[in-house]
Amino acid sequence: IFANLGVLAAIIVTFKEELNTYLKTLVCLFKKLFKKAFKAETDAEKEFLHLLCMSAPVILWLILKYVFDFIYGNGLIMAIAFVLSGIFLISADRIKRRELSAESVRISDGVLVGVFRLMGFIPGMSGTGGVIFAGLLSGFSEKLIHRFAMLICLPVLLGEIILNIPSAMNVSLGISDAIGCVFTLAFGFMAAYHLVGAV
Repeated sequence: IFANLGVLAAIIVTFKEELNTYLKTLVCLFKKLFKKAFKAETDAEKEFLHLLCMSAPVILWLILKYVFDFIYGNGLIMAIAFVLSGIFLISADRIKRRELSAESVRISDGVLVGVFRLMGFIPGMSGTGGVIFAGLLSGFSEKLIHRFAMLICLPVLLGEIILNIPSAMNVSLGISDAIGCVFTLAFGFMAAYHLVGAV
């Protein structure tokens, strides 16, 4: 929980301006929806809808987490997953960059990226690598898809935290455990902050 909280905080701090823009965009889109004039017109609105479509398949993680439970501990399957993940990452580096404008990228491409993000729930697979691979293949700009790869982590991290809170409530912490939690949170924040900043 504390490691995830640290990473979550790092992503929010790093992308606070983008998240603020997305929040305003969400309010604007809701107003349009109530006026029955829903249409994404600005680049910010189109970008937000793409991010929303990419995040939607992540909800399936709640189901897939238990479906893929049998994979954990299976060395052969995990080795195959590592190889596949490497292939996706190498391929992402070699994809010819098309860098389409926001209005040229279809909503279905956003959903495809979200489906590739689901690979991250298979042990040994990189969900971020899947997002970058599918995003570049779909024509998203490199900068935009790297940002989306980090922002899609928000619902995943929130889900992890919420699902682990009930079991954490039954744990009694000593002083050394509490100090460990604080260090874990700080380490999660610093590691993610530098990683996201490098992107």
